[in-house]
Amino acid sequence: MFGVPTRQVRILVQTMVFATWVALILATRFPVDAWISKYLPISLLLRIDPLVTTVICGAMRMGVTITFLGFATLLISLLLGRVFCGWVCPLGAIFDFYGWFLRRMHIPFEGPSPWFFRAKYYLLAAILIFAIFGGVSPLMGLDPLVLITRVAASILNPFLREQDHVLWSAGTGAHSYAYFIDFLTLFLFLGIMAATTKVSRIWCRVACPLGAYLGMVSRHSVLRRETKGCVHCNICSHHCPTGAIDFKNAEIYNESECIKCFLCSSECPVDANYFTFKNPL
Repeated sequence: MFGVPTRQVRILVQTMVFATWVALILATRFPVDAWISKYLPISLLLRIDPLVTTVICGAMRMGVTITFLGFATLLISLLLGRVFCGWVCPLGAIFDFYGWFLRRMHIPFEGPSPWFFRAKYYLLAAILIFAIFGGVSPLMGLDPLVLITRVAASILNPFLREQDHVLWSAGTGAHSYAYFIDFLTLFLFLGIMAATTKVSRIWCRVACPLGAYLGMVSRHSVLRRETKGCVHCNICSHHCPTGAIDFKNAEIYNESECIKCFLCSSECPVDANYFTFKNPL
């Protein structure tokens, strides 16, 4: 695309965003004194999450200004597609690094999406229905930024909790309830990684409500895949991390599932895969 090694650029951006997320997570212990908090809000990644923006504003029946960056993510997705999933999401970065490791170990994990890949849209619908009625669904815990933040909290800080969390009385310890939540969070994360060993980015394909949200918005994005000169070797189909490319006809792909990782472009032996701006209609 444009003669630029876009996959390498994506990996660089993804790595920088992930490093920033890690720094922000570490800064939550002492948010006032942390150097990074002088330049970036600690909750930056959650603020640019459009699903968090929609649910909070919907449930509160008012605009919450600190979450308005989420609308910018929606606008970018409307124009460019699910670039947030392929370039920004820290959970996606973990999946991609794990995929790199599996390839080095020669473990087959790429293939078509399971038949129930639309389950994420039902999860999204449930979350939005809760917001319409003024509530925040427990399913918001499946949002990738919420989930990976909870995983980080469970791993890094399980015994240093504040004593006044909402779900237990102020002045009393978190006791077994909090550790049970930690266990469930880690169990879910390990289960996701185990499933990713079988099918690449299985969470993104099947259960990510944010991915479903961005997929709906990006259905008619203007940055789209072109395949002039395709020889139908299906190499791109087998390497697509979200199963967006059809396995029977590699020229057909699902724009809502494409995360603009540009892996198809880099793997194509005849340079027939590239992305360009065009009218989606």
